[in-house]
Amino acid sequence: MSWLMDSVETQLSLDTVSRHLIDAVIRDVVCARTEHYSQLEATELAAAQRDQRERDETMVDMTAAEKDDEEQASFALL
Repeated sequence: MSWLMDSVETQLSLDTVSRHLIDAVIRDVVCARTEHYSQLEATELAAAQRDQRERDETMVDMTAAEKDDEEQASFALL
């Protein structure tokens, strides 16, 4: 019976080592994906902020152009 116990103990040890190895691989993948998605989110946030600034600048330019048009129309009426 001791040979059976030794065999079971060896198999359990191999299972434990395998489980630890798989856990380490999963941990590495999850950490890498978390970092990648964090960088992606930061990039998307920066792009959204840049787009918003560009829209704001366009609105300011359009408002200034409309005021110029109104002034020119007022002078034309005089």
